[in-house]
Amino acid sequence: MHKKIFKLGAVAVVAALGLTSLQANAATFSAINVFNDTDINSSYSATQRGILTCSSCDVLTYSGGLYAFDSTVGELFDGPTNSGDANEASWVNLVTGSSFTGTDVGAGKNAGTSGVNYITNALYVILKIGTNPNYTVVRNTSGGSFNFSWSGLRGTGAGLSHYVELGASQVPIPAAGVLLIGALGGLGFAGRRRRKA
Repeated sequence: MHKKIFKLGAVAVVAALGLTSLQANAATFSAINVFNDTDINSSYSATQRGILTCSSCDVLTYSGGLYAFDSTVGELFDGPTNSGDANEASWVNLVTGSSFTGTDVGAGKNAGTSGVNYITNALYVILKIGTNPNYTVVRNTSGGSFNFSWSGLRGTGAGLSHYVELGASQVPIPAAGVLLIGALGGLGFAGRRRRKA
């Protein structure tokens, strides 16, 4: 009897680990074309400046007087008039309805390089691009960590100056995780009954 319970528990653990592995590999990457915003500042042309490649994310856009997020296209904005931490926090709060501080921005600021793959569990990532318009916000839609990279298009002054990680995405326990916890609990229970016997 104990051997059967142990075998069933072992099978459940292997199945849970397999499902977790499949879920980790199931992340799909999207290439989101990012253009200059022309709705707010009509002096810009609708030039494509770069491509954001990411898993489970969307990018800031503006239309009809509202900021929103889109998973197929994104826009670059003038953002704050100065790139200080407090100004960047004020701008991201305006466009996302958040309440981050300059201290939050300073703590989340990282040097950025075009073409490099970054992994983060931040809820929002501000991208600061080299030439005006020079800001956008990427939103994490994964419920956990996601990957992103910025590729500036040649001749557009679109290198990644820095990026800022803000907030933390809530990580839900996947179904495979619940199965794994149950399997480990079953093994513990079987071992305890075995010791009593």
